[in-house]
Amino acid sequence: MENTETKLCAMCHQILKPEYYFCPNCGTKVQDSPLSTNPAEQTKLYIYSIVLPWIGFFTIGKWDGIKYLKSKDEKTKQIGFIACALMGISFVILCYVGYIQYNAAVKSINNSITSDFGI
Repeated sequence: MENTETKLCAMCHQILKPEYYFCPNCGTKVQDSPLSTNPAEQTKLYIYSIVLPWIGFFTIGKWDGIKYLKSKDEKTKQIGFIACALMGISFVILCYVGYIQYNAAVKSINNSITSDFGI
């Protein structure tokens, strides 16, 4: 019995197997490749999740945590959940440190003003 869902490349009309990510004839991308779950990629994602709030959210587009979280593969989804949790924890710590620094600066200014006026 022949497969009725034969995919063809949109560019060159080459017949594509379901496991192809790129057309073997012209190289056109036909589907996204699966996200890597090797330990090196996990470590990189986790470290990036921790430091992202500290370097500002200007690089949020380069963070792959959401892609991992939305994956259909359970292991990949778990990696995304851990990355999101690490970023959330890091963000809370960043806010706390910012709050402490802000209060210290306000106290310092207040002490400086009161000592200048002899209050």
